[in-house]
Amino acid sequence: MDAQGFECSIVEGMGEDVAGIIDVLKFEYAPMFVHSHACFDLVSQVMNYFDIYTTFNNGEFSGLTDNSGADAIAETKAAQDLSGFDLYASKRVGSRQFG
Repeated sequence: MDAQGFECSIVEGMGEDVAGIIDVLKFEYAPMFVHSHACFDLVSQVMNYFDIYTTFNNGEFSGLTDNSGADAIAETKAAQDLSGFDLYASKRVGSRQFG
């Protein structure tokens, strides 16, 4: 998902029904764009529905993030790569699992 800053709006409108049919979501985190649309908690919003990983290679996720300071961690990483970077979201496991 690359919506030029409107990612928060998409996630806000997604709801559990739509999130429940998505297996994997790749999204760009580019503060320059999301902040221009008053979106400062994109990672936390996505984490309402999915686990978030920093890497997806050969069908395997790695670099699981947690909720503690996820947006701050993303901001720090983005400061190192001003063009933004990709994150990967997959359905939660266990009690929050969809579908």
